[in-house]
Parts: sequence; structure tokens; C-alpha cells
Amino acid sequence: MTIPGPLLILGIPATVAVILQLLRRWTVLSAWLSALTAASLGFMIAFFPLSGVVSLGSFNIEMGSPFIILGRVLLIEAVDQLPLGFLFFTAASLFILAWRLLPHSNFFPIGLGMTTLLAGVLIVEQVVFAALLVEMAAILAVFPLHEPGEAGSHIQRTGSHALGGLRYMAYASLALPGLMVTQLLLDMFAIFPNDTGLLNTAAALLIVSFAILLGAVPFQSWLSMVAVDGSPPVVTFLFTANIGVVWFMLLAYLESYAWLGKLSIIGPLFTVVGLLMMVMGALLAASHRRLGRLVAYATLVDNG
Repeated sequence: MTIPGPLLILGIPATVAVILQLLRRWTVLSAWLSALTAASLGFMIAFFPLSGVVSLGSFNIEMGSPFIILGRVLLIEAVDQLPLGFLFFTAASLFILAWRLLPHSNFFPIGLGMTTLLAGVLIVEQVVFAALLVEMAAILAVFPLHEPGEAGSHIQRTGSHALGGLRYMAYASLALPGLMVTQLLLDMFAIFPNDTGLLNTAAALLIVSFAILLGAVPFQSWLSMVAVDGSPPVVTFLFTANIGVVWFMLLAYLESYAWLGKLSIIGPLFTVVGLLMMVMGALLAASHRRLGRLVAYATLVDNG
């Protein structure tokens, strides 16, 4: 039986995530099963050849073979190996860390489900569907973020724990329409290349949408709320895996639509926004001493 690589990369963690939802009472089992699943997939991505076939018993795995579902093409290319490996190995490390910090948490099944969606973002050929998968991952993030601190756990939080996750989901939802309209405008520009108004509008929507997803000024409030409300493993997952995949999605837009990257305003605008994020993040960090907010503003500076 021949299995295409995308089906393996997405099918295994999705299946294990469903099983882990039934095993939440056994923290050690959940943590190590999720970590081993993510680490094994990272190993496959790093060491299985894309151009050949790997035989595992009666199964033949073709990592570089495309998988088509409902007309959507999923394909692992050489450029995807590094971000996919980073995603899975990061998830595996955080699952092990959460073993001690988050007893009976739904971070293990939900985190593995988010990892599946983010892996789909990296390998789906149509960029607009990558934006939908990012939105779905943001919705899932609400569940581990709003878990209350449990007696005897190492993490004790006060106040409403759902605010950070809900704010993140709301901002991701605001960014989604802009990305979808951007896709439409860029496709129209390919048909009418003389209509520069389409390209300028698409560029503006693209920048605003990704500024929201990356927490750029003035949309940085979700970063601080997530960092304050969430536990360290969950916050680290969002600030590394989620935001990292958003960066790769931005690069995919610029690669898929070369004329967008050549627009004269893009370079200076990115520079100005980046400098503004760095300065604002430093000023906000200087006025706070709470660790969560400092982590959020450090992330703002790093993105800038």
C-alpha cells in the first residue's frame, strides 16, 4: 500500500489527537504519546527522501507525492522540510514541558490538532486555504488558553482566563476576510495587469491582515493578553509555532504573486512597520515588570 507524504503527516497527528482527547486523565501517557508522535513526524520530515520511496513493512511511503482532497493539492517540497521539522520538534518539546506544568490538560490533544492544521498551512498549494487553516488553529487555541489553574499544579492564574484566547481568535477572524479578498484581487490583477488599483488595494489589505496576525502596532493587544492569561507551554507554542507559520504564509504570498513583492511601496512600508514595532515594544516593556507582558513585548520587538 502506497501512502503519500501529506496524508501521513496530517493523518497521524489528527488521529492521535482524537485518541488523546479520551486519555486526558492520564497526563503522563498523553504527554509522551503526543511528544513521540510529533517527534516521529519531525524525524520523517528530516530524514525521509522526497524523491524516493521508503518501505515500512507492507506500507510504501512517498514523501514527495501529492495528495489531493476536495480539489485541494497538498504537497511536501524541499523548501517545506525546515519549517515542518521546526514545527513538529517544537511541539514535541513543549508537550514534554507541559507534562510537569499542565496536569489533565487539553493542551496535548488540542496542541497536536493545532500542529496538524499548521502543517497543512505549510503544504497546501492554494494560499487562501492556508489562511483558513490558520483561523481554525486560532479557534482551537482558545481551549487550552482558557483552562483555569488547578489545585496542586505549578501554574496558578487569576481572573478570566478566556480573554486572551478570545482576543486572539477575534483578531485572527478580522484578518481572514482581508486575506481572502487579497487573493481575489491578485487573481483579478493576473487577468487585468494594467489595473494597478487592484494591486495597490491588495497590497494594503495584505499588510493590514498580516499586521493583525503578527500583532504589529496597533494590533499588539492580543499578544499581551495571551501572554498574561496563558500557561508557558501554550503561550510558547503560539508565539513560536503559530507566528512562525504565519511568517512562512506571508513568504508564500510574496512568492506566489511576484508582482506584489516588486511593488515599490512594499519595502519601505515593511521597514517603517518593523521599526515602529521595535520601538513600541521596547517602550511598553520598559513600563512593565510582569513576566507575561515582557514576553509579549519581546515577541513584538522580535517580529519587528
